[in-house]
Amino acid sequence: MYSYRFTAAMTPHRRSPIRTLWWSLGWNFRSWLADREASAGEGRRCYRTFRSFRTVPAEPIDQGDIIDACPLITLDTEEVADVEVLPVRHSLERVIVLTQTCDLAQQRTTRAVVAVAHEAQYLVDQGLLKPADIRGPIRAGRVFGWYFLPQSAQFGMPESIVDLRQLHTVRIDLLLALIRRGRRRVRLQPLYREHLAKHFADTYSRIGLPEPYDTTP
Repeated sequence: MYSYRFTAAMTPHRRSPIRTLWWSLGWNFRSWLADREASAGEGRRCYRTFRSFRTVPAEPIDQGDIIDACPLITLDTEEVADVEVLPVRHSLERVIVLTQTCDLAQQRTTRAVVAVAHEAQYLVDQGLLKPADIRGPIRAGRVFGWYFLPQSAQFGMPESIVDLRQLHTVRIDLLLALIRRGRRRVRLQPLYREHLAKHFADTYSRIGLPEPYDTTP
């Protein structure tokens, strides 16, 4: 597991996107090189396998944090004939924080945008997704609105799908209370986190045309 420690001086929001990418690549390479050098004395070569997750028990909340048992409230009806009295449903869900690091670090907001991370098998059992779609286009990031998270036996994470089509806003003080109670399971690593953020942005920034361009046969 990475020994990287997130500090204010190293936060990506202080850098341009290009510098952030080079910073992340450079840190991953230095981490791999350190592991390889550490294993040289054992007479063997070590090739590092980059992991998608890491634990952060004592660090501030950040984009990519996966938090268990987060309370969410949704409407429990498809009809809104009487807007004065609407039934609501309360559920505890595993969520991933989508709000940008800079807004969280500088306390620019009191609420965070989160999305539910469903177990992939649950979505298959409900008939919402097919196993072939999960293994293929969703895992490859070619389906807008769904984002694949790999399994991690080390952290107790099953294969999961983040539903970016249904977003929720949660008070940050509530998320912090859950973190203090040990409900933050893992954090998505740099590069993987930026990959999620890019997919999230593409889901809502893509431009659809009324019809395709004409072409000459």
